[in-house]
Amino acid sequence: MHLTDKKVLLTGATSGFGKYVSDTLDNVTTLTRQNRYSSEIIDEEYDIIIHSAFSNERGPEITDYFEFVDGSILLTNELLHIPHKKFVYISSLIVYEDEISSYGLGKKLSEAMVSELSESPLVIRVPALLGKDIRPNTVHRIITEKNPKLTLSKDSKFNYILHSDLLKFIDTYDKEGVVNFMSKDTVTLEYVSELFNNSPEWGKYTYVTPGIEEDAERLRSSKSVLLEYEKIIKWVFTKIKK
Repeated sequence: MHLTDKKVLLTGATSGFGKYVSDTLDNVTTLTRQNRYSSEIIDEEYDIIIHSAFSNERGPEITDYFEFVDGSILLTNELLHIPHKKFVYISSLIVYEDEISSYGLGKKLSEAMVSELSESPLVIRVPALLGKDIRPNTVHRIITEKNPKLTLSKDSKFNYILHSDLLKFIDTYDKEGVVNFMSKDTVTLEYVSELFNNSPEWGKYTYVTPGIEEDAERLRSSKSVLLEYEKIIKWVFTKIKK
């Protein structure tokens, strides 16, 4: 599938991976909370729907039940009823957590709906995503701040892929079903700090990315991803200064 030639419907275009897709492809229609019922959008047929939006409920417990249902179950169901040839849902390795969070539960429910209700479903479970439009996270702080004070310990383990890696994967992967997509290796935050010659003040909480031992389509090393992400950050800072 060559996305540049396809009619694409996209959710989550205001930030993160969705924004990257919106900025990269010219043939994208974005569905938002404001236009989700517009007949000009939902009555069209699309070559591919890329559903990367997620509920604002991301904590360990649900605090707003309507937001949880609307942002995960209802929105996904509405998208599945829009005519399409392929449906791609961006899920997360968080579904492998032993104690599922509200965010993970929303992902699992949406995965099930996509798998059962789309005639051509692709569910992609991803690790930590890096790109110019992500919210500043721990690795961003290690790269941009001198000796940052962190809440995570040096033994925390992460697997990283870039927004560009994920879009290329969607463009070239020709199978259906559920797939884990990640880098070849998982690295500790201590490794990340040494890679960028930084000495953070470490926290006590150790986070380990779930599902990293599962079968997966593995792209390249986390080191190459991190070094490319550093270049992206420097490019963004150069744009801001101008």
